[in-house]
Amino acid sequence: MKYITVILMLLSLSLLMADPVIYPTTTLIENFGATWCGACQFALDGLDVIAAEVPPAEIIVSRLLTESGEYTTPEIDDRFGYYEVLGLPAVIFNGKVRVDGSGDGIADGSLYHAALNNYRYLGSPLKMLMPSFDPASGAIAVSVELLNPAMSIQNASLIFYLVEDHISTELTNIVRDIVVQDLDLSYTGNAQVFNADFDIAPSWITGHLRALAFVQLENNAVLQSVSSIALPQNMVQAALPFDNNIQGEANVQYESPHFLIYNLGNADT
Repeated sequence: MKYITVILMLLSLSLLMADPVIYPTTTLIENFGATWCGACQFALDGLDVIAAEVPPAEIIVSRLLTESGEYTTPEIDDRFGYYEVLGLPAVIFNGKVRVDGSGDGIADGSLYHAALNNYRYLGSPLKMLMPSFDPASGAIAVSVELLNPAMSIQNASLIFYLVEDHISTELTNIVRDIVVQDLDLSYTGNAQVFNADFDIAPSWITGHLRALAFVQLENNAVLQSVSSIALPQNMVQAALPFDNNIQGEANVQYESPHFLIYNLGNADT
């Protein structure tokens, strides 16, 4: 334990010498299904396995339903069309890694684990926070900061999801409304705040509503996401500036570049 403490202290001191250019990635999981889709239960079971094993700061889960009455809107169907989802269920991680169907490896979460591992601990050039969300009025504010001065983002989208939980025992994480804004970002050294308003139906339970937002590039990749769900006071997460899937020869010592460790909670220590 002493060795670990010393290493972390030295790492922290070295990182204080320069402004960080990455922030921990929160992976967006979009689960596409329908109320009448029996096979979609396998996807729900598999995602429950993931949610039980992964810290809350690492993933945000949303469920979009087509041909499902009040749970389907033109904006939701547009997301099905955006990803060209034709078969159900389809689960998409950060806009790029897609797992279709309900066969082996779905209900036990193993295929979803493999998909999520593409993004775990990776650093994002974006830091996103949600300063405010009012479930009664639908007003939301999201701050987006580009950390890397060598980057710029053009022709992207800032997308807001309004999600209702615990509608019934079978229906949770349900996307109710979607707002899309065009987004171009350049490095300024400061966060930019974006505001949006959801349409809140009187029948929705405001205490069950939450919001999420994410930045999506032209190539479908989601760079970062944020949720209104409060995190624990201490929620430690790493941000790696390199691919976390590294292979090399056995019995060889490797030295990684510096990586960052953040407390995503509100505690100072």
